[in-house]
Amino acid sequence: MTWSYSGDPSKTAKDQVRFLIQDTVETDQLLSNEEIDFLNTQEGSTTKAAARGAEILAAQFARFCDEAVGAVRISFSQKFDHYTKLAKTLKRRSALNNICPFAGALSKAQKETERLNEDRVEPVFTRDKFDFHPRHEDDEHHDRGGQTP
Repeated sequence: MTWSYSGDPSKTAKDQVRFLIQDTVETDQLLSNEEIDFLNTQEGSTTKAAARGAEILAAQFARFCDEAVGAVRISFSQKFDHYTKLAKTLKRRSALNNICPFAGALSKAQKETERLNEDRVEPVFTRDKFDFHPRHEDDEHHDRGGQTP
């Protein structure tokens, strides 16, 4: 298993994941290059891979108990909490990155295609929703209580 970090997250997807989970200290290695490459392949984006990596690290630290020897304390529960929260944050960020607004139609042809699409959800409001449009000439006469103008 190998470990490397260039210090420039823009160079490789592996370095981006390392930067996002802050696995950037060679003397305190958390995930191997091969593990990060696997996560990038499985997840399809560096943010999702980092979120999954944080979940894996949380699971790793969940295996250990907090320890105290004299005045020295090691709190694995804090590491578990940290990586659990980081995974949630990265998942949220990944979801927000996938949001893409839809204007409905950007050309007259697209607008007509959307209007004719039978699977389209009908809009709640339309431009002339409250405008009166008589269907027949005599409808206007009937809508005024039978009175002629």
